Amino acid sequence: MRLRKLITRSFFYYLGGNMLAAGGLAVAAAVITGAFIIGDSLSHSLEKAVNLRLGGITHSVTAGDRLFTMEMGDRFATQSGMQVSRALLTEGMVIAGGGRERLNRIQVVGVDDTFSTLLGSAIDHGGAGPGEVIVSRNMARRLQLEPGDHIMLRMKGTGVIPMNTPLVSDAGQTVTRRVRVAAIAGDEDYGRFNMRVSQTAPYNVFVDIGWLNTVMGLDGMANAIFLASEDAIREDVEGYLRNAFEPEDGNLVVRYRSDLGMTGISSERVFIEEHLSGVLAEAFPSGTRILTYFVNSIEKGTNDTPYSFIAAAERYGLEPGEIVINEWLAGDIGAALGDTLLVRYFETGPRRELEERDVSLVVSGIIDMEEAAADSILMPFLPGLSDAGSCRDWDAGVPVSLDRIRDKDEDYWDEYRGTPKGYISLEQGQLLWTNRFGNLTSYWLPSAPGNLQSVRNAISKAADPTEMGFQVNELRKQGLEAAAGGVDFGTLFGGLGFFVMLAGIMLFFLLMLFNLERRSDQVRLFSAMGYPKSLVRKIYLGEWMLVALAGGGGGLFLAAGYGALVRYALMEVWQDIVRTDLLVLVIRPRSLVWGLFISLAAAFLVTVFGTDSRLIERRTSGNGTVKSIRTTGSPPKQANTRNRLMTAASLVFAGAGMTVLLLQLFAGGDPDPFLFFVSGGLLLVAVLLFVRILLLLIGSRGYDRIDLLRLSIRNLARNSTRSLLVITLLALGMFVVISTGSFITDAAREEMEPTGGSGGF
Repeated sequence: MRLRKLITRSFFYYLGGNMLAAGGLAVAAAVITGAFIIGDSLSHSLEKAVNLRLGGITHSVTAGDRLFTMEMGDRFATQSGMQVSRALLTEGMVIAGGGRERLNRIQVVGVDDTFSTLLGSAIDHGGAGPGEVIVSRNMARRLQLEPGDHIMLRMKGTGVIPMNTPLVSDAGQTVTRRVRVAAIAGDEDYGRFNMRVSQTAPYNVFVDIGWLNTVMGLDGMANAIFLASEDAIREDVEGYLRNAFEPEDGNLVVRYRSDLGMTGISSERVFIEEHLSGVLAEAFPSGTRILTYFVNSIEKGTNDTPYSFIAAAERYGLEPGEIVINEWLAGDIGAALGDTLLVRYFETGPRRELEERDVSLVVSGIIDMEEAAADSILMPFLPGLSDAGSCRDWDAGVPVSLDRIRDKDEDYWDEYRGTPKGYISLEQGQLLWTNRFGNLTSYWLPSAPGNLQSVRNAISKAADPTEMGFQVNELRKQGLEAAAGGVDFGTLFGGLGFFVMLAGIMLFFLLMLFNLERRSDQVRLFSAMGYPKSLVRKIYLGEWMLVALAGGGGGLFLAAGYGALVRYALMEVWQDIVRTDLLVLVIRPRSLVWGLFISLAAAFLVTVFGTDSRLIERRTSGNGTVKSIRTTGSPPKQANTRNRLMTAASLVFAGAGMTVLLLQLFAGGDPDPFLFFVSGGLLLVAVLLFVRILLLLIGSRGYDRIDLLRLSIRNLARNSTRSLLVITLLALGMFVVISTGSFITDAAREEMEPTGGSGGF
């Protein structure tokens, strides 16, 4: 009989035992291949999430808290030849069901018809009429909305002046409108649109950008530009951005004052930021820089003038510590040349907290009101203050005590408005009042009426939008890089299932040994027929490779079920792990091939060791007719040497594990999970070696009498390898359960610490 036929017949004759062993390997193959499948599925799902949230959009241009004109998007499109869409985005909340349902942290996206074209969507996201919105499907499900329903849309106020700007009122920070749901945008309609790299779908409300401008009190403003160009690189986009930039996009107002024969440059943001201040100084060195600030009081002794403007300017030859005042102020507080005045003012912190400060200044000059009146233009436009009809109507960004305002203060406001009552040096003014929003309030230069456009052109040419908060974002590239370069989920799930894989392979080996013991008569028969040991080994090696092939192949089918089970768990039970409902099971031939290859490679190594001739002899020896394959065990001297070596190895592993564990304890802080597993693994190996020594010692000793307990212990040591494998399987399971449970975070354990889960509250 040929060897191949003999192997095949032996395989089918012992089919039950072989399939049982194949089942152990199938578990390992399923975990190995399933890890690859889950890794591929999650990577594919993350890429799909990028496509569903961006559509055809590849880049965006944003400007932080700044608004710019929609016309800049048109100029950008003309110069670059790219598809472009302008948008106005803000945050808000939705109230539905007559106030019963509320949804916070929504994204309001104001767009026009170019947005849907850019996405590649059939639905027109900006096509809703005034007072109408299109909501994302997840919002509709959460609030149980249908087209035609009405909701309250409360939005964060978006204006040219950024929040927390000093001297500006925080009134109007929210805008509320009752709107009608015109349509619902599903995933295929890019209802998941999001510029942020996130698997979690935002709650979106799409509105017409013109309507959103109107309710925000704006006119043709945007805060984002979306582009569609796979080939564009950041440097090119930044170049187009610089070419498309004009002063209005930096919120600069350039106007000619014919009564003064000067061109004034101011900012709708109140303060001119330092980059633009530098640009203006370089482009127009003959200009005059002004920083005007609102102060609480100007005092001389017990005399006090409340609420005035002071201008820091390059005039009158002022030095730090000096002040020039107008004659109205001099008469009000009785100030003369050489007197020391105390000026009190508020300084605004990053969280809008106010701290009153003061500075002492010496009067170095007094100007008449005719000269001072010409400087009414130096007051910056402050909503709620500059446009107030009287002082008692002021709505400033700092506390104003109306009881302090006198009739003469009202008269001054009626006649001179915000004309500064004092002037200090620009150097000192910028030292006192420069903030994160800028260091000037206006810039003035001698100019003729026909030079207005040349001034604008000079600003456009010299300004760099990227220095003002404009940023080019490679949205698609960043999304795909995040999907590919994040967590390697294949390796992650492979690591989580490592002990399961190891247990499956050990089970395969254990069943192999058990099968060999059951087939001792077959081995003796082969030996009696004159089969050499090498041929017997080839028969078993070939047969067990068939078992391994059956187990590996079966594992591939189990892997699909394992992947589907993990997908269900991630979508339902463990959704917080991936934060997405887009997980799609993907089975790629490459993953199946790699899973089968690794499983068969592991099985081959185990089979080669398990079919060693000496191991076959030990497993199949007994009271048979063939004495040549019977073993009498190791001589006592060899056994003692082996025991001493295993004892030394056990002590080494135990010492190494304890060292790693103690180093973590003395280092303080939270334990490192990796080092924890290393120390635990070393101690586990030490314990298993000790158990192996104990089994050998039990097997070498005799008993004076036999009872059930002694017989059980003796039987445990009779097949020490099999017993050790079973003990190892149980130990691995306990180790994984206990070690994993040790790292469960207890939210209450450090609840009073700022670093705890509750932030110390």
